[in-house]
Amino acid sequence: MSETSRNLWVGSFVLFGLAAFGILIVLFGKVPTWITRGDTYELAIHFEFVSGIREGTLVTLGGKTIGRVTSVEFSDRDHIDQGITVIAAIEDDYRLPKDCRAQTSEAILGMGRPSIRIVVDARTEEYLPLGQIVQGRTTPAVEAIFPATVVDTLQTTATRMGEAAAALTPVLHDLHEVLVKRDVSEVDGPAGRPGNLSSAMSRFDSMLKHFNEVLGDPAVKSQLREGIANLHEMSQDMKTAVATFNEFAKDARLVAADARTLTGKFSNTLDNLDSNVQRVARALIADLDKAGKILDGFAVAAQNIKRGEGSLGKFIQDDRLFESMVLTFERLNETLAEFKKLAEEWRSGKSKIRVGL
Repeated sequence: MSETSRNLWVGSFVLFGLAAFGILIVLFGKVPTWITRGDTYELAIHFEFVSGIREGTLVTLGGKTIGRVTSVEFSDRDHIDQGITVIAAIEDDYRLPKDCRAQTSEAILGMGRPSIRIVVDARTEEYLPLGQIVQGRTTPAVEAIFPATVVDTLQTTATRMGEAAAALTPVLHDLHEVLVKRDVSEVDGPAGRPGNLSSAMSRFDSMLKHFNEVLGDPAVKSQLREGIANLHEMSQDMKTAVATFNEFAKDARLVAADARTLTGKFSNTLDNLDSNVQRVARALIADLDKAGKILDGFAVAAQNIKRGEGSLGKFIQDDRLFESMVLTFERLNETLAEFKKLAEEWRSGKSKIRVGL
């Protein structure tokens, strides 16, 4: 590569670097205000305190840049507790309403340059007079990261946690009294202290030691072995008895099944026989009732005849009545014969009998 080409490449690289540097200066607000200042007017903003606000800080409205900070001074040099006055150059194209206010925030973790935001609460046709001071507020960094509602919730939660910790302090003290090391002799004394978990565990440990001593006795071990052996024999006998009982229960189930079958057949036979017997019995009872009524009638008639009551009784008991009755029947027969003859003549028209009603 020739020297001319090398110088050309180096010069191009330098020009490109300067251009990039200029763009970065403009983007990060480091450019002097006299470079970007055109037709502007001054806006004074009063803050109690500011953090990261300096010359060149952006002033925005609804997210759009409308000016830059030109100076940051104490409101009163003799009384520095009176706050800070920030002077901003606002472009003439943007007239601010009368009720606007300014907001900014602390630098988060000490880094960055927060802008100044102009906030308009309500629409109005009155514009901010020139020279009037706008009130500003600096939001703490915590509120910049978290919403105010979240911060209030965290503060409330922390307060309640403190109250809960204060309420739990007596409980933790009592729990300490329960868990503190305490010997059994301190509890069993004449004016002994109340027992706790430590004394209870000491008693339990002493009981286990005594139990081990008892189990360690050879006589006790022998008796335990005999008892276990007897228990084993009892379990074997119980198994045998259970098996025998199972076989018996199986046989009993078979017998019960056969008995149920036989009982079912016998029951059906008895049902059929019972139905037939009932039908015959009902018919026989009806006939016997009828025969009984007839016999009762005959008995009553016989008694009446025997006592001479009724026509038949008088007829049987009185001979003259019988003779009169025979004579009456004869005359009745003659009358009927004559009436028959008269009826035949009337039908044939030979008789002129008139019936008057």
